[in-house]
Amino acid sequence: MTLTLLLLNLFACDTSVPQSEACATWVACIDARDEQLGVETDNDRFLANGPCWGNPEIGHLCDDACSAGLEHMADIYSDLPQECL
Repeated sequence: MTLTLLLLNLFACDTSVPQSEACATWVACIDARDEQLGVETDNDRFLANGPCWGNPEIGHLCDDACSAGLEHMADIYSDLPQECL
């Protein structure tokens, strides 16, 4: 009985959330910009399977960061790839 309850708690409590639209756009934007500049940015946390989507609270923070990042990029760069717009 105890083992059954433990297994239910381990597998029935998935609190993950899907990647936000803003972060999907952010990842595509940064990938395109990296290609444009010949650099590589570590964007793994924002990927659909990244740690941002482990729970709703962190997901919300990541979504806010991606939205702010996209706005900031549009404000300071005039030569952004289409993926950023």
